[in-house]
Amino acid sequence: LKYQLFDWLDVVGRVKIDNYENRSTYKAYASTSSLASGSRGTYADTSSQSKNTYADAIATLNKSFNDWSVNVNFGVSLSDSRYEMIGYEGELKLINFFAVHNIDFNKAWKAKQSGWHDQTRAIFANAEIGWKSMLYLTATGRNDWDSRLAFSDYKSFFYPSIGLSAILTSMFNAPDWLSYLKVRGSYTEVGNSYGRFMTTVTYPYDEQTQSWTSTSSYPNTKLKPERTKSWEVGLDARILNDISFNLTYYRSNTYNQTFYADLSLSSGYSNIPIQSGNIMNEGIEMALGYNKQWKDFSFNTNYTLTWNKNRVKRLADGVYNYATGQPIQMPELSPLTYGHTDARLILRVGGSMGDVYGQRLLKRDLNGYILNEEGVGLAMENKETYLGSILPKMNMGWSLGFGYKGVNLGMTFTGRFGGIVISETQSVL
Repeated sequence: LKYQLFDWLDVVGRVKIDNYENRSTYKAYASTSSLASGSRGTYADTSSQSKNTYADAIATLNKSFNDWSVNVNFGVSLSDSRYEMIGYEGELKLINFFAVHNIDFNKAWKAKQSGWHDQTRAIFANAEIGWKSMLYLTATGRNDWDSRLAFSDYKSFFYPSIGLSAILTSMFNAPDWLSYLKVRGSYTEVGNSYGRFMTTVTYPYDEQTQSWTSTSSYPNTKLKPERTKSWEVGLDARILNDISFNLTYYRSNTYNQTFYADLSLSSGYSNIPIQSGNIMNEGIEMALGYNKQWKDFSFNTNYTLTWNKNRVKRLADGVYNYATGQPIQMPELSPLTYGHTDARLILRVGGSMGDVYGQRLLKRDLNGYILNEEGVGLAMENKETYLGSILPKMNMGWSLGFGYKGVNLGMTFTGRFGGIVISETQSVL
């Protein structure tokens, strides 16, 4: 709905609702491996549904005063998400008769049920002030109240941004071949909430034992929303009207990332969520394009190049542990092991977010040759070795498009340069 209050002020209200329902069944016949199906077969029937609602109301002011232009938006929004799942799984009484009432509830079976409800309320505003259609100052601000912050000492988070751009071809006499040139710079902060149920005690249901258990994580009410602070500078240009060029340099730092620190079993918990970290990202994005129309025929091409580098500036080593009152010892973090391989993704200060280390290597002799002793075969030794990063150093893309009287043909080429690939299949072989 839109209501025009004045010729320079209007109010818009919007509501969007998305519903999703799913039912899945799993049938393992008695002829399947007994480890997977039991002697008479196994059946699972699960239903889930989700509902996402988004609503906002925005007032827009658009006014011009001589050489000045002002555009202001102010609004409120509500985002509500619900998810529910329920189902049964177990071995059968009658062979290969797949129905819930044929599940043998005297044997191992599971009654599965889960769900969550998230809601975020926000107020936001942005303003753009222009001068002579050549100089623009933009500022934004947003404050979120996220339900995942419940029971914490920080109930909401605010994140602003500010930017300045100038159209140089409107400010100075540019040569004829330079059709358009704009320079820009901005500073932005972005906030994100952490996961659900980290700030309060919960009692998960164990499907295997069919009983309630106490949470293994200590509830930390001192958690803060994750925050990313970034700035960028760039330029946009058009040459001879048909050639476009864009170049951007950016740098960002992400703080308040959530880690889990181990606790002594005597505390009644196995770990505690804590926050620290400083991950730095910087990179360059470049795009070069050409677009031309000749009567019924058109041609366009675009080349993009992106380069990114990240560094772990800080993890959680030395952070205060609210459960023990002592500083945490965490010089490294290993969030991922690659299947059955001996390769692990390990985060260390000074390294990157994609560093992979091998934990075991083939033994070699003094000359560097792999040892293959008779009667023993290949031998392994425990030796941590840096293998490389899974992240590419550079990404490139090139697209081509042709058109003639409404018939279009296009193609795209992409390339990723740098970064290692790990094959679990090869490691097993």
